[in-house]
Amino acid sequence: MPRVTHGHSFTDRRTPEYQCWLDMKQRCLNPKTEHYARYGGRGITVCDRWVHGDGVTSGFECFLLDMGSRPKGMTIDRIDNDGHYSPENCRWATRAKQVSNRDVTRRVMVDGESLSLTEACKRLGLNRKMVATRIDRGMTAEDALTHPLRKHFKKRAA
Repeated sequence: MPRVTHGHSFTDRRTPEYQCWLDMKQRCLNPKTEHYARYGGRGITVCDRWVHGDGVTSGFECFLLDMGSRPKGMTIDRIDNDGHYSPENCRWATRAKQVSNRDVTRRVMVDGESLSLTEACKRLGLNRKMVATRIDRGMTAEDALTHPLRKHFKKRAA
């Protein structure tokens, strides 16, 4: 029977943390992987400690020590989308939080805080589609978030 060091990889299954660690390394280190261009291909790397370990502990075990167990329903997320996978830049997050952290997500300032447009609209009780349309038509994000609603009705012929 093969030696098991951390108990997260078995012949028939892997724990979510172990699979996450494997997938993260593949995205960043293997040019043959489907999503390599969006990660390793644009310079995103995995910290050396999570790849090679610290001389005593394996790379996976260091990853697990730094990140902890994955909470149900969450996956790994880089806080700075252009930053590397490292303890300082990673967290467990929901899919919704990750979507708001993508590089194509519109960011706006609300009370000095950078939020995704979706987060800002939820916080302010605004319709996201309406605000996005205003921005698309040339309004600044600040104006689009604060401009009063104007209902435009077609006048009916009397």
